[in-house]
Amino acid sequence: MLKLACLAVSLSACVVTTTDDLDSSLLVSNDSSFEIHEMYVTEIDSPTWGPNLLDRSILFPGEQLELALDCNTYDAMLIDETGASCEIQNVDLCGGNADWIITNRSCKVFEARAAAMAAGGK
Repeated sequence: MLKLACLAVSLSACVVTTTDDLDSSLLVSNDSSFEIHEMYVTEIDSPTWGPNLLDRSILFPGEQLELALDCNTYDAMLIDETGASCEIQNVDLCGGNADWIITNRSCKVFEARAAAMAAGGK
């Protein structure tokens, strides 16, 4: 399992740290057909995304990573190996341990790419 910890970067970005004071931990599972090259989460309605939580790592299909973060509702943005951006709004990451499973149905962009792949396109 890929483990990832990130320090807080700004007041407007989400807080992701390795301290024991946080309300929640999040296990992110990539059950999609796509490599996730960048992952951002931010409090809803924030004007900025903050840092790429994957830094220089890639979350390959079938892999997982664990994050510690404050209990809150977040918006998320995933960017795959082609640079396609997948935005997901109002992800509730509160209370204890949460699992976030990314699938081909997580957003319209991934769903359309998966359908094109199934039809023989790229």
